[in-house]
Amino acid sequence: MRSKFVVAQNVAYLGGFQYWLMVNKFNKWFPTRARFAQLTLAEKLKDTAGMIDALKMVAFDVFVHLPLIYFPCYYTCKEIVTGTSWNPLVWMKDGVTKYWNNKEEDCLAMIKLWGPSDCIQFSMPIHI
Repeated sequence: MRSKFVVAQNVAYLGGFQYWLMVNKFNKWFPTRARFAQLTLAEKLKDTAGMIDALKMVAFDVFVHLPLIYFPCYYTCKEIVTGTSWNPLVWMKDGVTKYWNNKEEDCLAMIKLWGPSDCIQFSMPIHI
């Protein structure tokens, strides 16, 4: 049951919400994204607007999306699997409390991993 729930959460979040956010919304919020991704490295280095949008995407991901959306969802889902209550409000309260207590360590690790990774990812074509 536990692994099925984790799979379901990852499919729903990563395959659903995160896809919607990073493909649909990012294309609207960061209009140079698709064009910038198709440029060669030399062309990218000359494209100030594209580099600014790429940096904005990285900043949004590491300072808004991951700490304010992903981690609370992750910890809440973890409470659903490992918690002792059957009350969804308790899952949310306990999950967000556990995230809050771990936020410095989690966010530092997340920035170390996703900051550099996002710099690469947000400069590549979307289909990759």
